[in-house]
Amino acid sequence: MKILNVAHGSFYTFGAYGAATAIGVYFDRGLPDAGGFLVMVLFAMAIGLAIGLVLERGVMRFVYGRDEVVMVLVTYAAFLILEDIVILVWGTRSYAAYQPLLAAGNVAVGELILSNYDLGLIVAAMALAAVCCGR
Repeated sequence: MKILNVAHGSFYTFGAYGAATAIGVYFDRGLPDAGGFLVMVLFAMAIGLAIGLVLERGVMRFVYGRDEVVMVLVTYAAFLILEDIVILVWGTRSYAAYQPLLAAGNVAVGELILSNYDLGLIVAAMALAAVCCGR
């Protein structure tokens, strides 16, 4: 496709901040813990999809077929704009979605206390690696 998208990290940034905000609102309303995980995933995916569509349909389609340097410059400009929007909306401090971590609980292995959330992420990453690598 000859597209070097420098702005793709901003999609993750919007998804992460949006999911952290959504999960905070979700748990503030006293809704069930299990639904919080679904809210995080769906909200992050929806934001990434929306921003990706806007960028592709609104900007990128006008520069298809041009020199790769133009693509890099356009996506870099989009990255700078998107990062400034993140700062305008959420500020410069980091957000943490601690609620899913607390809701999942912990497991003790001897004197070591492990988060079920972190263990779940490890299992999910291993499953995804196994599927993607075909093993």
